[in-house]
Amino acid sequence: MTEKELNPAILDVTVRDGSYALDYQFETDQVAGIAGALDRTGIEYIEVSHGCGLGAGENLGLAAKATDAEYVGAAKGAVRRAKIGVIAGAAPVTQFKDIDTIIEDVDFIRYFTNCANPRGIENNLNYTKKRRPDLPVFLQLTNSTRRPAKEIVKAGLVAQDLGVEIIYVVDTTSHFLPEEVSELVSELTSRCKIGIGFHGHDSLRMAVANTLAAVSAGAASIDASLRGIGRGGGNAQLEIVVSLMQRFGLRRDLDLKALVAAGTELIEPIMPPRRGVDGADLVMADSNISLYPLSVFQMLCEKAHVSFAAFVKKLGGDGSVVEPQIEDVKRALNALGADADKALREIGVG
Repeated sequence: MTEKELNPAILDVTVRDGSYALDYQFETDQVAGIAGALDRTGIEYIEVSHGCGLGAGENLGLAAKATDAEYVGAAKGAVRRAKIGVIAGAAPVTQFKDIDTIIEDVDFIRYFTNCANPRGIENNLNYTKKRRPDLPVFLQLTNSTRRPAKEIVKAGLVAQDLGVEIIYVVDTTSHFLPEEVSELVSELTSRCKIGIGFHGHDSLRMAVANTLAAVSAGAASIDASLRGIGRGGGNAQLEIVVSLMQRFGLRRDLDLKALVAAGTELIEPIMPPRRGVDGADLVMADSNISLYPLSVFQMLCEKAHVSFAAFVKKLGGDGSVVEPQIEDVKRALNALGADADKALREIGVG
């Protein structure tokens, strides 16, 4: 890595992805404090919406402590340089009315969609561009470990045609290895004319290594969070990523001492206690599958009288599955000898 060749932007997801770990209960003054601290360190992009996406609090019944608009306002009021944005999905997660609540106040919107369905957010993306043609729009390709690299590249080219500025490869399942990330990011950067980014999860403790592999392969932007706070096993820890990049002469404009202080003072006191990686998170990462909400699937396995580990392995071994749907779940349970329909009825599904 050399500074002349590489200069990746950093998109901080402490508030957005970190909200999973706090059951979406960030206070607006906490968001302001985190955004202000990150801004002073030199971080360029900060994502502050509901963890599950813009509008998820109301549309999915996953109530947050404040609205997306209130989080955006709190963060915007606390920064001088950093750009504040949100993550959003397709309907029903994010609807036009939700976009309207923040469209005039954000500096970017990042959409997410299953890597097998890059056009899934096309309606919302087009609406965003109609409302604010000047607004930078990015796109996450989730579950990128569930499809071959050539299919991810095809999805990236579709996303490019949709008019996004950066495509983010997302290791939703925490399954990537550094050489796989390097190969995929290299292929995308050679085939696409827009920036390539990387978002790593950490259930196998590979997020930092994978993020550095993405940087070395030419990623234009990377995601990280203070103390690695995030869903499941967490995200790449921002302070560690910056420390290691600076050893290679990269991003020496960032104040590492201040980042460490922000993680210690603002995030450590509110993080749920954890020692090591939870068994469920490890099993899902090992089987290359992501299940959310986790408690629902664990309850389902209990009702079906099958082990959670066996269910996850069966589901992950089904090459047709990208983001598990109800029929995929039924097929896996039935293959394990369970009565899938009965178990689903017992938890109020189907």
